[in-house]
Amino acid sequence: MKYLLTTLAVLITTTAHAQIYRCEINGETIYSQQPCATDAETVELRYHRVDPQSAAAAASSAADLKASNDAMTRERRIREIGNEIGRLESRNRRLLQSRDREIGQLRARQRTANNNLAGATYRQSIAEEMSAVNQRYDTQIRVNQEQIGRMRDDQRTLRGE
Repeated sequence: MKYLLTTLAVLITTTAHAQIYRCEINGETIYSQQPCATDAETVELRYHRVDPQSAAAAASSAADLKASNDAMTRERRIREIGNEIGRLESRNRRLLQSRDREIGQLRARQRTANNNLAGATYRQSIAEEMSAVNQRYDTQIRVNQEQIGRMRDDQRTLRGE
């Protein structure tokens, strides 16, 4: 059926002023420019002219649909960005909790250090380890915060702010 309609469309567009015939051959309907069987029927083509107002209305409707589609696409992207911001903020909260947990463990170890030269050296190494832990987590959180900032800028741009 699809091929039949395609054939008909091609015949109509290429032979707008030619005669078209419809025939039944072996149970299949065939369209041709020449009679294809003795019982060939002439197909009468009807042409519809589109008035300029209808064409303008259709163009306007298409433009409205495109604008609506663009707005929905923007809104979807804004929501996606919001979801990603939420994920990053949640990740930052988990990072802060992990950092606090590690720092707490190091402080507990630091409290057990003896009050002598070896203990002072041990406390100093733990303090350096705490500093490294803080730096590591702060770097990850800062990277996420920068990404969140860029995403919020993208959201404002999409909203036209």
